[in-house]
Amino acid sequence: EHYDIIQYVIHYLESHYAEEISLEQLAYKLNMSPTYLSGYIKEKTGSNFSDQLNAIRITKAKELLQTTNMPIQEVGNRIGYRNVTSFIRMFKKITGQTPGDYRKTNWVR
Repeated sequence: EHYDIIQYVIHYLESHYAEEISLEQLAYKLNMSPTYLSGYIKEKTGSNFSDQLNAIRITKAKELLQTTNMPIQEVGNRIGYRNVTSFIRMFKKITGQTPGDYRKTNWVR
């Protein structure tokens, strides 16, 4: 039963990553307190809510960077970052490369 909660959380994040999602929103949907849900996600997955969401967003960004020539800012917007600087910073933190450098070395066509 408890892993169903994690599956729900991951599925929800994978389905809604482009939207503004908050831990509070998700906790409300699950009828839990945000504090409890946050601790639960961390305990079961090893990473917190934000890390889960960012990992999913960056995975989607990598797909877009590899397969489209969409501008970097649009890729960021498409995956839920409203600020291109935040997107670039998070992308580099997770991948070790800027989105532009990632695209240059991983272009698939």
